[in-house]
Amino acid sequence: MNIITALGNEENCKKIKNKINSNIIGTDIQYKEAVVEILEKNDKIDLLILSSILPGELNIYEFINIIKYKKPNLEIIIILEKEDEKLNEFIVSKGITNIYYNNKITFDEIILKISEIENKNKINNKIEELEKIVMEKNNRKIIKKEKNIKDKIKEKINKMNNKKNIVKNKKIISIIGAPKVGKTIFILILSLIIKSKKILIVECNNKKNDIQVIIGKKRKENDSMIKWKKNIDILFVLKKKENNEEYLKIEDKILKESNEYDYIFFDIEDIEKNKKILIESNQIILLLESNLLGIKETREILLELMRTTNNRKDNIKIIYNKHTSTSIKREILNMMFIDFKIIGKIQYDKNYNIFINSNTKFVATKIKKQYEKIKDGLML
Repeated sequence: MNIITALGNEENCKKIKNKINSNIIGTDIQYKEAVVEILEKNDKIDLLILSSILPGELNIYEFINIIKYKKPNLEIIIILEKEDEKLNEFIVSKGITNIYYNNKITFDEIILKISEIENKNKINNKIEELEKIVMEKNNRKIIKKEKNIKDKIKEKINKMNNKKNIVKNKKIISIIGAPKVGKTIFILILSLIIKSKKILIVECNNKKNDIQVIIGKKRKENDSMIKWKKNIDILFVLKKKENNEEYLKIEDKILKESNEYDYIFFDIEDIEKNKKILIESNQIILLLESNLLGIKETREILLELMRTTNNRKDNIKIIYNKHTSTSIKREILNMMFIDFKIIGKIQYDKNYNIFINSNTKFVATKIKKQYEKIKDGLML
């Protein structure tokens, strides 16, 4: 097993080298960027022993994101300088479980953990060797078996498709993001771009009436619904502090009984209060404004979202909104959010003002083209 250490301490590296059987490559690495360089040049590294206080230009979040991008299966032992719940949750979300604190672990415990990983690595290698032998001997049988399984799966899918009713088309899509990131405009334009589908927009924030101002329509006093377009309805779910139970009943009704709609868009402001909606969502669209403040707020939203949805990532889609020539480069953003599906970017355009000021009667061609790409990326 090949190991590199990045502890910022050459003496500790030598001690580890004297105590284990595995091969420690080179000397102890002294800064973050050097770790990335070594991982790029050497594809045969099995274990990285890392200190969180290693110096460098990258912060610890960016550093770990890049490491996992370069080496998704790399075993990592990380030693944190002090307890940090937020950082700990982030590291665990990356699949790193060997987390220790500088003041709570001894040198012998580190050696023991390395030995455990060595044994695990040996077992995995043996299993891989056996699997290769089995595959070589039974290749034809396996191919035939896999074909039979695929045929059965296709047959089941065809049967299910024949039996599906109107409920099959309903998709629950939540849109979240930092305040002022442009969720309302995004939902309205996306809804207009989607043709021949029945859409329900659900406004979950009772503190603002942006949609009513933008579309130039007011709901009646005792009516929570606005019929905006022929195929688009807007529902306002007013949550009163003193009547949370009633709000949850309305929420359940929307999720279970709104089968007349192909798509239900939820404008989510508060993750905790809309936990059930987020768990039930087929897609969660996270809008990100490409600047330092937007990245900071988005990281916090993602951490809360991961806690709420039990670390489910597959349905989270990120879109860079209000992108300009001065925004952080897309390549850097992609690296920072490598664990999530990036759908694309929407350039900021002065014609958004015309869209708002005309009460949504005019959407510029340039804006439409961008949203068509987003719609295709979301497979709507």
